[in-house]
This record gives sequence, C-alpha cells and structure tokens, in this order.
Amino acid sequence: MLLNPYTRQPIEGAQVEVINQGYERIFQSDSTGYFEAFIQGGSRCPRIQVHIRARGYLDVYATEPQQRDTVTLLLTPISK
Repeated sequence: MLLNPYTRQPIEGAQVEVINQGYERIFQSDSTGYFEAFIQGGSRCPRIQVHIRARGYLDVYATEPQQRDTVTLLLTPISK
C-alpha cells in the first residue's frame, strides 16, 4: 500500500516496477494505494527489487520483505 506520510491518504496511479533477475513487470496502485505484484521464482531467486514512481513524490526503491505480507510504503512529497 502506498500512502502520503503527512496526510495518510492513499497514492493512486503510482507506477510500481518489479525487477527480479532480468525479469521486469510494471503494476499500478489503485484508488486505495494498493497494488499486487505476483512473480514466481524458486527458492534460489533473490528477493524482488521494486522501483516506485508517482507524480509529485520522490522515487522509492525497496526490496521485498522476508515475510509475504502487506507492506505500507510512505512516499515523500516533492517540496515546492
């Protein structure tokens, strides 16, 4: 889930680029800031890297957590 850290409002339409061993796929967050990224790999696959871009916010780079669970990411607004 993607949220504004100050207002706690969801960030809709963020581009979520998922990268894993040369495999790339792009998702978008919905009106609630939620997105799902399903990529299957074996036990030897490295954890998935994510690059998130949203208009008016700084880019975020994150690594998949060890546990498969919902993660909330706070995107920092760009100062004007």
